[in-house]
Amino acid sequence: MSVDLHTHSTRSDGALAPDALRARAREAGVALLAITDHDVLPEPCAQPSEGLREIPGIELTAQWNGGVVHVVGLGFREHAPHLAAGVASQRAAREAR
Repeated sequence: MSVDLHTHSTRSDGALAPDALRARAREAGVALLAITDHDVLPEPCAQPSEGLREIPGIELTAQWNGGVVHVVGLGFREHAPHLAAGVASQRAAREAR
């Protein structure tokens, strides 16, 4: 089974819109996909497809030991209120940078 758990769409720094990225993944034979855009919650799939399972993903920017690190999160409940508030704060900080 082909798996890609770290991809980016145009919602952060990727080249393809989320649904185009999903289509490309399907064409490449990916069976399990996570779109892990930077500091933004996943966008729902407009056209679910056969053969491609998707799990929620995000890549959060954090400060650690005086530097910037990126932490990939997978399989969370994307509509949790505390998560949405935290991600909104992260997104605002990212846009300010």
